[in-house]
Amino acid sequence: NLLRVAVFDRRPDDIDPVVARIERNCDERTAEESRCAALIAKAFLTGDDDAPWRAADGVCKGRLERPDVLLHMLALRSGRREEALAMEERGKKQLAELESAPERAKSGYRTLLTYLEAERLMSEGRHAEAVPKLREVDAEATWWQSAGGGAIRLVARLALANALDTQRLHHAQHDRAVAGVL
Repeated sequence: NLLRVAVFDRRPDDIDPVVARIERNCDERTAEESRCAALIAKAFLTGDDDAPWRAADGVCKGRLERPDVLLHMLALRSGRREEALAMEERGKKQLAELESAPERAKSGYRTLLTYLEAERLMSEGRHAEAVPKLREVDAEATWWQSAGGGAIRLVARLALANALDTQRLHHAQHDRAVAGVL
């Protein structure tokens, strides 16, 4: 959660101290996960969109296939559309494997996958298709999920506002163009 706070506050300098704290107080698996999450978060905040793939055999070894909001954004921003699509597909397969899991777990995972698809659609300029998906994320995500559902809801609301604003601007440009022809 402290890594999320650093991302939302746009403070990349806060990330390394959080990781150091995790390394001191948590098991090695958690520390390894946090090192990769930190690299992804710093890459997102600093615009170094290729960083996770440069570290694919290092700190993020074996972790770049998992559906993740920031990693998916970085894949799209760095022109790795196929990587983003592969993340979405792996997520769909993982969701299918959750058949016997509690509905709450499946619901949170479905919300994540819906958000990732909307994120990709927006990056492709397909805002009209992204809007209903972002509204679905907003309706389905809860603020209190420990797995980041509240963060996804917050990010989805921002993306929805951006998509609606882009649509509004596009319609206004279209209206001006049509008025100029008439």
